[in-house]
Amino acid sequence: MFTAIDHIGFVVADLEAAIDFYRTAYDVTEWERIELPERHAAIGVARFCDVLIELIAPTSDQASLPASCVKKALECIISRIASMTSTQRWQHSRRVVYL
Repeated sequence: MFTAIDHIGFVVADLEAAIDFYRTAYDVTEWERIELPERHAAIGVARFCDVLIELIAPTSDQASLPASCVKKALECIISRIASMTSTQRWQHSRRVVYL
């Protein structure tokens, strides 16, 4: 059973386009941009309701993100979990994939 979602990270190809999408679609207007040159990535961070949203964009082919995550732009959900058994049932019923 989930007790809370700490943050949700989305790997995106274009950080500015993704921020514009969230600004327009969900009225998320306050973004912090973080450059991580040592990881070859740029991140946009914002609060949406009580969850921190991270938009993660590789800035080079050397990005330290999982290749399958970058190629398929899969969502990576990081959460605090109270019970793996009920969580696994929930994941299976909703076809959640973790990398």
